[in-house]
Amino acid sequence: LPVAAQTKHFERYFATPHGRSFKTLAEAFGIDYAQPSTNIEFVHLLSVANDRKASILIEVVTDRRENVNHHRALETAIRAALDNIALQ
Repeated sequence: LPVAAQTKHFERYFATPHGRSFKTLAEAFGIDYAQPSTNIEFVHLLSVANDRKASILIEVVTDRRENVNHHRALETAIRAALDNIALQ
């Protein structure tokens, strides 16, 4: 979103940091916790939890700047695909 460029106010008003540890919260409620570092690990954790019929808190940590770059690349690809459809 364009507001992300407003770095002075973005963190406080839009990213809304909470200062809590998901791992600590999961432990407090007796819920399994994992922080996968790859897509493959995420899918595996989800599959295991589903097979066990157990709750798990899976925390996926991302880089906001990297996400913006991925979103922009995806938007460019979608626009190009739509332009190709329109030309046909």
